[in-house]
Amino acid sequence: MVNTNFVQKKEAPRRIRVASEVKRILSEFIICGTMKSDDTYGSMASMIAITDVEMSPDLQHAKVFVSSILPSISSEQCLNFLETNKYKLRNHIGALMRLKRIPDLHFFIDNSYEQGEKIEHILKKLDIKK
Repeated sequence: MVNTNFVQKKEAPRRIRVASEVKRILSEFIICGTMKSDDTYGSMASMIAITDVEMSPDLQHAKVFVSSILPSISSEQCLNFLETNKYKLRNHIGALMRLKRIPDLHFFIDNSYEQGEKIEHILKKLDIKK
């Protein structure tokens, strides 16, 4: 008997297409500056990068991974900004995509860049010792 908990399932092509389209729409919407709000965050929108989007199997939830381009902007500020503008983002996705339901957006900080820098730093230390 095979333990299905450890079997890697192939990603459905539709999920991949929807995730890449949501990523493209969110990135363009944020970068173009149309999401800049009048609150205390100012032009923070142009300093946020969408690094990845993962869709749930039913396409009703999207995990959106974001990172800050500037180190002066904390991850808390990025998440607060996106959470307060979640309604605008979902409306924009709904206007540009033909989906039965607009996915609910869940934002997460992507620390892969920082982790990559740490690994690179460790590897450089190892090269120096050799």
